Order: sequence, then C-alpha cells, then structure tokens
Amino acid sequence: MAASTSLLSQAFLDRLMRLVWRLERLRAGAGERGRSRRRPGGTHHFLGHRPYVAGDDPRQIDWSAFARTDHLVVKVFGREEEETVDLLVDATASMGTGSPPTKAEAVRRLAAALGFVALCSGHRLRLAPVGEGPTRLRGPFAGVESTGAFLREFALLGAPVGRDAAAGLRGYLAKVRRPGAVALFSDGLEEPALGEAIARLGGAAAEATWFHVLSPEDLRGELDGSVVLTDAEDGATLELVIGPAERRAYRREVARLRQAAQELSAHHAIDYRPVSSADSLEETVMGWYAGRARR
Repeated sequence: MAASTSLLSQAFLDRLMRLVWRLERLRAGAGERGRSRRRPGGTHHFLGHRPYVAGDDPRQIDWSAFARTDHLVVKVFGREEEETVDLLVDATASMGTGSPPTKAEAVRRLAAALGFVALCSGHRLRLAPVGEGPTRLRGPFAGVESTGAFLREFALLGAPVGRDAAAGLRGYLAKVRRPGAVALFSDGLEEPALGEAIARLGGAAAEATWFHVLSPEDLRGELDGSVVLTDAEDGATLELVIGPAERRAYRREVARLRQAAQELSAHHAIDYRPVSSADSLEETVMGWYAGRARR
C-alpha cells in the first residue's frame, strides 16, 4: 500500500491509484495490444498493491495481504521494459515566493503526485532538484511499494536557495545523454538562459513536459504605490512607483512570457502545462493524466 506524507494524504493517493488503474484498463485493449505488436516479448514483474476496486478480477486479490491488514488489495504487475521517468524540480530562490502555498511547495506536491502516478503505471522514477549546485539524481524508485521512500525524498529537499536553474538543467543533460520521459517543474524566470536549456531538453528527451508554475502574485501584479522590489536570487533591489499603467505593462509582460514559453515548447515537441501555484492539485493531476491516457 502507498505511504502518505505531509505532502499528499492517503485518501488522495488512493484516489490517484484508482484513477490510474481505471484509465489503464480503458486503454489496455487497443493501446496495450498495439505496444505488444511493436515490441513483442518481455516479462511482467510485481510492482506492488493497490486498493481493490469494484469490477476487479477476484483472482488478483492478495488474500495473504488481506489476512494481515484486513484490507482488500490486488496485485499490480508491469512490463520490465517500461521507461524511466525523471522529475526535475527548480530549486532556485524565486520558487520560494508566492503566498502560501509558495511555488516551491506547490511544485513539490505536484511532482510527488505525478511521481506516484508513474510508479503506479509501472515506470522507474528518479528525482533531481536543479539550480542549487551539481545536479544529483535521486533514485531510481520502482514499484508501488517504493512510494514511501520516494515521498520521503521530498522531505530531504531544503528551501529553494539556488540561483541558476539553467546550469542545473545543463548538468542533468550532461549526466543523462538520452533521457526517456522528463517532467520539468519551473517558473521559467531565467530568460533567456533557461529557455535555451529547455530547448536542449526537448531535443534530447524521448518525451518532455514543462509545468510552468507561477504564483497568483506573479500572474496578477497587484502592487500599488511606492515599492522596493528585491530579487529573490541575487538580492538586487529596485525602487518603483506603481500605478495602473505599470500594472498593465506588467501583465502584458507576463502574458508575453507565457506565450514565449508555449511557442518554445511547441517548437521543441515539449508538452507545455501552464499552472498557478493556487490551482487545485487534484484537478491538475487528473487533467494531465487523462490527457496522457487519450494519446
């Protein structure tokens, strides 16, 4: 069974697992048969357990686990040829901004949830913060039973204090020359260096997704009057007087930033996902996975 942490509740993990299993069953017919024709052979290995859902094959119930826990669970198997999924989390200081939850807090919950989905789907999983120094991959994790160890890795991530996400991403690409599936979680505020590194990621990875996470404050720009802005990463300050014209100009710049990110992603075959740190975690995850299941 999955192990919850302060990041994700057990109830949410259980809902995710049920969603994954139902969608996998829906596409198992044509999708799995097509994969089998393209890649014959391969064996299935035990991934772990998930809660029993009405309609499951009773033959898959693990009765010995039921005797120990008094909970109905079924065994989950996956193909050994499944890909490795790398989760790259921006660890630069700008991610620590935003009213609760901060961008960093929202990203860690989102990355943890998507990582759990990957484990439930039979993939191997690795995690790496980027931007806080030499990029170090944590893992791999494999199977539903590794959920607890994977989620505990997030507790080991310190406060986001890095200054160069682009360098961290380049360091990842130097370590992993031919990535499989990669999900990047970043606010993308290091222009143009980070954009160039993201373009390289799109060209190298078999499948890349960018969750472009901004806070409500980033998106709305509602400051007013005389303010002193401090750069979260280098400490530089800027004194401004902000009125309606400045707010309109700021919002146009945010729209330009997201439009440029979307165009960059489209040009390099990256699945672009604009997200607010205030968005519903459940809706974000469910929408992303449902979209993948339809492909």
